[in-house]
Amino acid sequence: MPDLRTSLGAFCAFLAAACATGPYVFTVPDHAPPDFSVSNEIGEARAYEPKLAERVLECMAVAPRIREILDSDRTDPPSVWLLELDMVDEGGPLAVCVADRVMIGRNGRPQLEYVVAHELVHWYVVDSPYAPIPISVEEGLAEYVSFTVLGRTAELDSDLTTTGTFSVPGSAFYPGEEHWYALTLEEGQRARKAMYSIVRVLGLEGVRALAEDGADEPMDYVDAARAMAGSGDPFSGGSVRLSIPGDASAEEGP
Repeated sequence: MPDLRTSLGAFCAFLAAACATGPYVFTVPDHAPPDFSVSNEIGEARAYEPKLAERVLECMAVAPRIREILDSDRTDPPSVWLLELDMVDEGGPLAVCVADRVMIGRNGRPQLEYVVAHELVHWYVVDSPYAPIPISVEEGLAEYVSFTVLGRTAELDSDLTTTGTFSVPGSAFYPGEEHWYALTLEEGQRARKAMYSIVRVLGLEGVRALAEDGADEPMDYVDAARAMAGSGDPFSGGSVRLSIPGDASAEEGP
């Protein structure tokens, strides 16, 4: 999830995690810092149990690599809070990145390593050449970078080629955060998966070039990926079919 700113098989457990969508009626909680804090040169981790705080700090070890990949100028160390609050029950995501901290709800614990890495991408993208970037593309970037630093991109790539065709709602590709936040949880999962495919085709250099050229609509990135892919669509040999109203080049999903 940006500064306060797919649904398929067992893999959903991962892509349902950070930045899961609503419909988005969630207000970031004005939450007191958890009691236990540990820190090092990378940043600070807080939780309601000492061992959990230590575990969060271990997961934050990828932060320097994420900052390097994104060529980010952000230097303030991240503060990651693991809350007792279940933000999903409040209509929100498992985790949220705001200006001065990352907050992870109780339901984020089973995928903690991934959730922390995903949210740290949002932390560092703010002061990077990739900002500003459309929220849907940023979600794809967060998937790509987090799984890269965790050495787990094969999981995503395998899932994309074995789960079959699925459709993605067109509103995920409209400009403006309100369209992304209006997606259901399942729609958001599928959209995030599709945007990972877009980032994978474009590569980090391609995404960065578009962002630096001022590309501010998701379809700018979709169209560029299609152009790079040549014939067919760029989504894993056609395993992803977009359903985008008004987009003549999109294929309707089932």
